[in-house]
Amino acid sequence: MPVGAPVYRQYLDRTTTTSVITLGYRPTRALVRRVYWVGIGMALVAMIAAIPAVTFLPFREAPIWARLVLLTSTLQLAYVGWMMLVPDWSTVRTTMLVFVGVAAAYGFAMATAIATPPGTPVTFEMGPIRTDAIRWCGLVMGLIAVATFFSGRLAFRWRSGYVEANRE
Repeated sequence: MPVGAPVYRQYLDRTTTTSVITLGYRPTRALVRRVYWVGIGMALVAMIAAIPAVTFLPFREAPIWARLVLLTSTLQLAYVGWMMLVPDWSTVRTTMLVFVGVAAAYGFAMATAIATPPGTPVTFEMGPIRTDAIRWCGLVMGLIAVATFFSGRLAFRWRSGYVEANRE
């Protein structure tokens, strides 16, 4: 996998009158394009996850679970935006880890809805939507799993190619 081209620049340092060579890195267009496609997919997953919470307007009267869903979706979209602005294997991996953390939170919500006995209050005010929450959390976890698979695969291959290309 082509990982990018090193960028060498030579310039004269006027303070010491010596020649300085700087080394930089610029990813290939193909890698940037892959980051954009993965980012679009991850942004769609974050927006799909927020659909049930958006129905609660105004948000001041929304249940706790709806506020948490909007918070996590906003966090995911912020990281996806950062990943697309700074396309590098490390930003792709960091965004993947954020999505894994959100999937764990959805897993916790699903486990809470399943494990709480009927007739008792459910955490995060999920009582009225208990059965729907179980299905929705499972769906969102599946979508996040697919998104993290592709982003993790991209980050791993990119990093492996980068290390191989810079091995001396």
